[in-house]
Amino acid sequence: MKKITCLLIFASLLLALIWISLPTIAVKGAQESANVQGVAHVQLQGFDTCSAPSLDRMQQWWWHSPYWYIGIYIGGISRGCSQPNLSRHWISETTRQGWKFLPTWVGPQAPCTSFPHKFSSNTNQAYQQGKNEAIAAAQAARNLGLNSSIIYYDMERYNDNDTSCRQAVKAFLKGWVYQLHYEGFQAGVYASPCNADDYYYSYPRLDGVWAASWIYNQYTSYASPYGMTCLPDSYWQHRRIRQYAGDHREQWGGVPMWIDSNVADGLVATSVFYRGGGIQSFGLLPNVGWIVTRKGQIWLTRDMGRSWENVTPPFSTGTVIEAKFLTPYEGWAVQELPQSFEIAKFYEGKWERMAQINKDWRFALRSQVHLSVTPDGQHLWMNVRLPTSGNFNLGVLFRSVDGGRNWEEVPTVPAGGPLYFENALKGWLLGGPLHERLFYTLDGGESWKEVKVQPAPSKTLRLALPVFENEQSGWFIAYTGDRYYLYVSKDGGKTWKIRSEGRSSEMAEMVFSSQNVLVQKVPHFELPKGTVLVVMPDAMDGWAYAWDGRCEAKKKCVVEEYLYVTRDGGKSWDRVVWPDR
Repeated sequence: MKKITCLLIFASLLLALIWISLPTIAVKGAQESANVQGVAHVQLQGFDTCSAPSLDRMQQWWWHSPYWYIGIYIGGISRGCSQPNLSRHWISETTRQGWKFLPTWVGPQAPCTSFPHKFSSNTNQAYQQGKNEAIAAAQAARNLGLNSSIIYYDMERYNDNDTSCRQAVKAFLKGWVYQLHYEGFQAGVYASPCNADDYYYSYPRLDGVWAASWIYNQYTSYASPYGMTCLPDSYWQHRRIRQYAGDHREQWGGVPMWIDSNVADGLVATSVFYRGGGIQSFGLLPNVGWIVTRKGQIWLTRDMGRSWENVTPPFSTGTVIEAKFLTPYEGWAVQELPQSFEIAKFYEGKWERMAQINKDWRFALRSQVHLSVTPDGQHLWMNVRLPTSGNFNLGVLFRSVDGGRNWEEVPTVPAGGPLYFENALKGWLLGGPLHERLFYTLDGGESWKEVKVQPAPSKTLRLALPVFENEQSGWFIAYTGDRYYLYVSKDGGKTWKIRSEGRSSEMAEMVFSSQNVLVQKVPHFELPKGTVLVVMPDAMDGWAYAWDGRCEAKKKCVVEEYLYVTRDGGKSWDRVVWPDR
């Protein structure tokens, strides 16, 4: 197999990144962006206030207050305050300061209340109204840059002795949860604890609860999210927040605000500031490159990143989590929905829905997926890693033999790691909690055997998928701490021996494929700061992916994440900027 063909190997960056220390050079085109992604569990105090404070006031409170997150009211027909400060820029800047968030939607209220805007007492209509509110809330969150976060619905107190009202509220929240999950968000509720206890056994389950249970008049360091009247401590353990002090004035750093105080053992929107980032995965071949963003968009380039085309499937109803291209005109995408995966094919500039693979109880809401496609485009494998502790690596393997139109589960896969198929029968798979095990198949994944690898001095090797120059000769890189080992095989991958080893910093002289596998040695090869992955389809052109994170005082975390391009064999590098970056 030629080197260009070998570079068809591509798997998820999130499982393949290996930290290495490399020489750095100056780069051009610096830009910054914020991208608040996902949900974090915290055991910290925060506050909420009706209208988002100015950036200056937020900065002073970050430095001087005991609070780590803020409740923000992102929209809804019942929202009571104007929001002159709340914007995507405000989210970006407060994220940069270090804040986390409680995004809250204030829509219609229970039908048995006196609020002017109420949802229906008819359970079928209430369910649909809950879905509609979730669609609007998800779009408002995306507009603010709060992607894949949790959103709390503000459900004010109502008479829980009114049975029909209770049923309508539960139907409404069922629609809220289902649709938010469908949109790629987690779903929470702000409620009275004596109302919230009624939701615990509803399905689909709320991801978190924020209960108004006031027991103090101001900030109290020992406040607890447990011990609330009506709401058993066993409900939503580690997924609950308590609003323990109602509207009151506090002053920190000389800046006064009227706030409510909260204490959490629960879920908030994360506050990681991404400079230049948003990359879920990427791939590069001699004639095509692509990026899958954390927003679920696919950007395609035919000229190494000078120009870009958004080729996200127009009918996308889920989140694109993986893509693979063979040419600029042929590729595949995997979209994830709450109950299924959807496979789409890109051909001659158009997308076609190919198949839907249903999920069951084994799968996570957001999956790690590895896709492999043979060069003829007819045989595809999708390996889904199942949610487990760090002690295990389990997967579910699906296979298609007709270009992705029909899929079947192959029940014998030993792990949920990256995989690569050379042809319809022979493939390779990484397994083990640390990717320390290598498996191969000769029957398209029906059965797998573990490869014998010559032991290294360390027992904590992390392997990369192998690359073959021909049917007999191949190699792969293994890492442990600050050392690497270059393994070679002369018998088609049946046995592997160490050919050379060295410190990871010496790997600056090597050029790697998209699985960190040695392609060639280049003297004095310089890479941008923080480079963890290099893809070079030829000796002159390539991309480098750089990622570096740090947390400062009060856990203010910043991630530097960029993609760079070289067109002169690595002598100089420029930042790659795509339109949505």
